[in-house]
Amino acid sequence: MGQGATPTPTTKRIRLQLNGGAGLSGLKYAVFESTNPAAQTAPALKGSDGVIDGGALFELDVSTLSASVGSDVWLTLTNSDGTSAQSPVGSKFSGPVRVVS
Repeated sequence: MGQGATPTPTTKRIRLQLNGGAGLSGLKYAVFESTNPAAQTAPALKGSDGVIDGGALFELDVSTLSASVGSDVWLTLTNSDGTSAQSPVGSKFSGPVRVVS
């Protein structure tokens, strides 16, 4: 890199391939830096604008987290509307995922 050049920041993201989830939008997600559920107090990143594309891939930019590329974080992903009457049940995924670049 030449003198005065600015390094390009690396985007950190998580990706999750889901079976039977293609084309969903408005998904709620919470990302925890700890993969130990007992140690999770508040999500480091959360939102309600998650999208699963037509290929059933969920992808989220996690550049604001302190987790490094190659480490795992905990993702909870749902399309729940918060009621017990929803059909089908809203939970899509909850578990560890790897941070990639």
